[in-house]
Amino acid sequence: MKTNLLQQSVQARLGYCALAAAGAAVAPVPQAEASIITFTPNLTLPATTAGVYINFLTGATGTSAASVSGWDLNPYLASGGTRLGFYWNPSPASSNGGVATAGQYTDLSIGTTISGASTFINTIAATNNFLTAGQHVLGFRFFNESTSTINFGYAVFNMTAGATNGFPATLVSYSFENTGGAITYTPAAVPEPGTAVTGLLALALGAGAVRNWRRRQTAA
Repeated sequence: MKTNLLQQSVQARLGYCALAAAGAAVAPVPQAEASIITFTPNLTLPATTAGVYINFLTGATGTSAASVSGWDLNPYLASGGTRLGFYWNPSPASSNGGVATAGQYTDLSIGTTISGASTFINTIAATNNFLTAGQHVLGFRFFNESTSTINFGYAVFNMTAGATNGFPATLVSYSFENTGGAITYTPAAVPEPGTAVTGLLALALGAGAVRNWRRRQTAA
């Protein structure tokens, strides 16, 4: 009886090791700040005068203000169909807008902090830094209708090859701090290839150890 209990204990522990190794391979890295909310819509921006309306808090989108309650930003084809424009919900007043430098929306650099100390504008066509091909990052503030506070965040856009007026464009992702605190633009971390390989190797070794132990018990 004691021998069987010992065997079951050893087998269980080996199983736990294998599961732990598997977890190391597939578990996502937790965010350092639980209050940083990230959406990854990969949303194609329609090159139309209606554009798309976006609620940053809920992630809801639609082609009209009426279809998206509490919308914050409306990227659309502005200035008579000549360029990308950013239209911000005017209510509540002075609550929504994008980070700007010298009257133009800023294409943020890595490490830029968005907070109440940043300069914000809501000028529709001040998008000179968002018209050409490549990745562009917009800092913003918006009214959080759930907490009635101003939140700060950043949105990552990708303008595809050939873009000269901001289109074709995709809203790849956006992040915001949901307590009203500052947020710093930090690109999403990409795990090094070796990390996944190491985790899978550990899993394989753990599973192999279990099989070898079982073979020895059967032979005995």
